[in-house]
This record gives sequence, C-alpha cells and structure tokens, in this order.
Amino acid sequence: MSLEDRLFAITLEAIGGQFTSFSELAQKVHDAGPAEFSYNRLEERHVMQPASIVPYVSLLHLLGILKTAAGDMIECILDEDPTQEGFVAVVDRKSIDVLTVAGFTRDAYVKVVRRLLRQANVVLPTLREIYQGLPLKVSEAQFIQLCALGGVRNHFGFALVTRRVMLPSQV
Repeated sequence: MSLEDRLFAITLEAIGGQFTSFSELAQKVHDAGPAEFSYNRLEERHVMQPASIVPYVSLLHLLGILKTAAGDMIECILDEDPTQEGFVAVVDRKSIDVLTVAGFTRDAYVKVVRRLLRQANVVLPTLREIYQGLPLKVSEAQFIQLCALGGVRNHFGFALVTRRVMLPSQV
C-alpha cells in the first residue's frame, strides 16, 4: 500500500472524532481493520498493531491535517469525507510546505548527494545519510516518510532509482 493510501484511511477514521492521543486514534484504525493496514501471514489476515500505525498519525499531525484542539484533544481539520484525489493533492501541498519550512531545497539535496559520491569509497547514499548531511528541522523518520510521497518527488524533480552493482566473485 502507498503512504498516501494509509494516510487517507487514517483520515477517514479521524473525521468527526476527538482523540486524547495518537495511540487512541491508531487503536481506532486498528479496530476498523482497513485493507491499507492489513497483511497476510500464513494465509491468515492480520491488521498492523496500533504502535505501528502511530507514525502515520504523527505525520498527519505534522502536516496539519490533524490538529490539537481545546483540552489537548486531537481532531481532524476536515469535517466530511474527501475524495482520494483531493486528499492526495492536499497532502502533497502540505508536505512540500513542511519540507520548505524545514529548510529543504533541491540545491541543498543535490549538494549533499554530490559530496557523498565524492568520497573515497563510493556508496550510493541512502535517505538517512542525506538527512544527516542536511540541516533540517524535521525528524529523520518524518523526512523519510515525506520523501516517500510521490507529489514531493515530482515537485522537487527526483525519481527513485535503483541500481545493481556487479562484484567480482571467486572462481
């Protein structure tokens, strides 16, 4: 499942409700058992545990789709179910805004990648290494989640590329 689908499923559960914590909302999502958070193991359907859903809830809070209201209650800013396309557009726009405010720019990203590739031992940099080279005001986990969004990659002009490396073997 894509990250956008998981965020959409959480938002649908959060609309119209108030929650005392991220864990309470994650528990509601777990109890609802949406397909976005389910998986099969040994031919039996399971739903992700609430502790595994909390990071997605936290990301929605970072994006401003969930807000802390009076009495420290967490609630969704939406009052009716959005369309999936509209929701993805909002998430993309808010994600780009969060990264921009945090100090992320395309030029800084490219500069860090080039510096990492100039090292004596050339290793393709991971998002973690790139994060460590950038002075950002978001957590590493949030940075990695935001980079997984298709709209963020499109906006900044990046593509996910994988590459096979051939190593000599003994004969």
